Amino acid sequence: MHELTFALFLAAAALSPLSTATGPAPTTTFSTPGPKTVTLKACNAAGCSTVSKSLTVLDPAPRIVSETVPATVGTSSPPVTFAATAAGRPPLSYNWTLALADGSSRTATGPSFTWAPQVVGTHQVTLAVSNLSGVRTATRSFSVVPNVFSDVPPDFWAADAIEALYFAGVTTGCGLDAAGQRVFCPGNTLTRAEIAVFLGRGRHPVLFTPPPATGVFADVPRTFWAADWIELAFHEGLTTGCSLSGSVRLFCPSGTATRAETAVLLERALHPASFVPPPPTGIFVDVPVTYWAAAWIEQLYRDGITAGCAANGPLRFFCPSPTLTRAEMAVFLARGFHLEQAPQPLTFLARLCSAGSCAYPAGMPIDFNLQLRGGIPTAYDYDWNGDGVYEETVAFPVSHTFSAPGVFTPKVRLRRGTSVAVLAHPYPITVRAASFGSPSPPASLVVTADAPVPPGATDPPGTPVRVGYRVSMPLQGGVLGYALFVNPGTVYQFAGLLQANRVNAPDELLLAPVAPGVARYLYVRAFSATGYGPSSLPVRIP
Repeated sequence: MHELTFALFLAAAALSPLSTATGPAPTTTFSTPGPKTVTLKACNAAGCSTVSKSLTVLDPAPRIVSETVPATVGTSSPPVTFAATAAGRPPLSYNWTLALADGSSRTATGPSFTWAPQVVGTHQVTLAVSNLSGVRTATRSFSVVPNVFSDVPPDFWAADAIEALYFAGVTTGCGLDAAGQRVFCPGNTLTRAEIAVFLGRGRHPVLFTPPPATGVFADVPRTFWAADWIELAFHEGLTTGCSLSGSVRLFCPSGTATRAETAVLLERALHPASFVPPPPTGIFVDVPVTYWAAAWIEQLYRDGITAGCAANGPLRFFCPSPTLTRAEMAVFLARGFHLEQAPQPLTFLARLCSAGSCAYPAGMPIDFNLQLRGGIPTAYDYDWNGDGVYEETVAFPVSHTFSAPGVFTPKVRLRRGTSVAVLAHPYPITVRAASFGSPSPPASLVVTADAPVPPGATDPPGTPVRVGYRVSMPLQGGVLGYALFVNPGTVYQFAGLLQANRVNAPDELLLAPVAPGVARYLYVRAFSATGYGPSSLPVRIP
């Protein structure tokens, strides 16, 4: 028999110092994590042979390997899923904390969780992964911005153009999704009927209604949903239809139009009926000067509506034969008709403020109502004392506390791109001195909550949920008004002054949405010039 000699060589893949052991069954302890190579060498009088194996030594402490957090999401977007993977000695615990811009927070456990993005602003999500060897945390920021269509996220390449069409009254989308949110179907191919409607609405004011259809096209009944707009396009010289056989004229409303056909229709819509484009010069490689629509396609380029479908060095392509998607058409229309979001404030008013009464005690938060049109602002600026300096930039809805007595006329400024619009509060706000010493509560205080009120048609996307409520309390005892508290929450908010005709009158409260299943209760506290009364019993909000 021959005596065997065993030698074990252990080394990390990253040129770590070599360690050795002898014998058929050695043991070792790795001091660092990472990839390792283990080599066994067995020798006898006849010679030696070796075999190597690779292994990975895991760090026992937790480590966050990857984390999925969006940069920007919209209020109409589907729920967002936050996810992470981690390494370390099992078992691992995942704990998430979502700190929202309104001061509230959400918590969750597990490798992932889902949240509906309804609170506008910049938020932070923190993940803590832990095991018996320690804790590792990571914090990421992301933004929630108002948006119109659930299938058009804010970072979609054509989002601005699509929303500009919506706010200009050119489109309301293609329908609703399963959650009842508007959808635009940006990837769908346009039909000829849809193109006729888009062009007609783009050429005419928002309230314009085309004349009733008379039956110009044999394949477009007068009851067809787009018949009026299709015949308007015919009478305005944009199209003669898709075919003419004797006296039978067809429009092919369900058919699709190529990029070349759409270029002709759009250019005819943008120019007077007598307009004739100049002869083509060969701007696009795939559109010869002899091509039937070459002059109109090159006019589309000269008007700044398209740069083509692709560029390869000095060569430019238009792709005349493919059909156009709804997103591509939105960009064409927005550029052609010079549509852009230009938010305009319509009303900016403190709650329970009117020409006859607009006074509040100092130190009480005042809620402000805002209605707007023309688009979604990227920034809301507030000049609370009316001196021309905008002290605060926060998402709407907003409340403000005037800490000192005085008379103020605040302003709101809406910004988006180069668009800036300012609106001053219609009445001066008088803020009185208030001292809150010993409470002087009313004899009784009752609050009842009604079902949530659907948002109004003029509410901008992202407006919180409205809840109706009624307050009943005696007016004696120096009671001036009442403040509201909703949990989850931290502070009372001033709701308004009590007047005889306001007792038990319905009112509304704006609530930031919370996760499904989270119970919320409405409390009311009366106050006078000398103090607060006790809270009423809580009323659960449906």
